[in-house]
Amino acid sequence: MTVSRVALTLTTLLLLSGCAHHMGGHKMMAPEGMVLIPAGPFIMGTDKSDAEANEAEELGLPYTWYSDATPQRTIDLPAFYIDKYEMTNAQYLVFLNETELPIDPPFAWNGPTPPDGTGDLPVTGLNWYEAFLSCQSFGKRLPSEAEWEKAARGPDGNLYPWGNEFDETKANVAHGAKGRLMPVGSYPEGASVYGVEDLIGNAWEWTKSWYGPYPETKYMSDNYGKRFKAIRGNSYAEPGHFDKEARRRVIGQMSRGNYRFSFDPKGRFRDSGARCAKSLPGDDSK
Repeated sequence: MTVSRVALTLTTLLLLSGCAHHMGGHKMMAPEGMVLIPAGPFIMGTDKSDAEANEAEELGLPYTWYSDATPQRTIDLPAFYIDKYEMTNAQYLVFLNETELPIDPPFAWNGPTPPDGTGDLPVTGLNWYEAFLSCQSFGKRLPSEAEWEKAARGPDGNLYPWGNEFDETKANVAHGAKGRLMPVGSYPEGASVYGVEDLIGNAWEWTKSWYGPYPETKYMSDNYGKRFKAIRGNSYAEPGHFDKEARRRVIGQMSRGNYRFSFDPKGRFRDSGARCAKSLPGDDSK
């Protein structure tokens, strides 16, 4: 083998070794129960507006399906970690047992501890402050809207974590009957391309972001500003009384990875929960 070919081979091996170490290092660094979302661009929002076909208004719904998520744009985010699953009752009990803050247990518990057999269900009935503080107690934080959406849609802008077609069998969303929470991880086929599960259905997930207008949007809302927090991901609960086809349309729209909803941060809702995120060492994101 010539000297030049030897040098080329060694260089290639070193580069491959360096890449593997870099990728493997991130995997080893990932905190237990979390998933690395790599740095890079992703597609956020949509260019479709309710002005084109206001299906929500036709169905008597008082909110937008598309317009508050316009315009679509590409955002470049640093790498971050996000919990693979929603925060569970068992995890929230750890927080309550360790905090010195006077925080009452979620109303769904009907007592100081979760009912027997519900430790692996998502904790629900949290207001934004309780979600924020519980993540903080574990050395984490709430994800931003952009982080949540990237974790759900991947780098190519999938409409749903599993692809571009709505499939109600891949998430714990309303099925036209009285629904209930399911243990986290019950729908592995609904995982995003990064392996994050239950991003759609089970519980709505608080983000750290205020519900506000996207840059260059033409849509304005009275709810914009520091009044409501953005919450993502839909839940198991029925959104209203609809026939079978209309119900599927509503659930399908509310389950999109770019669908935005807003709640009063002081409010506790039967299906409001949390999923935590964490910045990589050296990242100033909070």
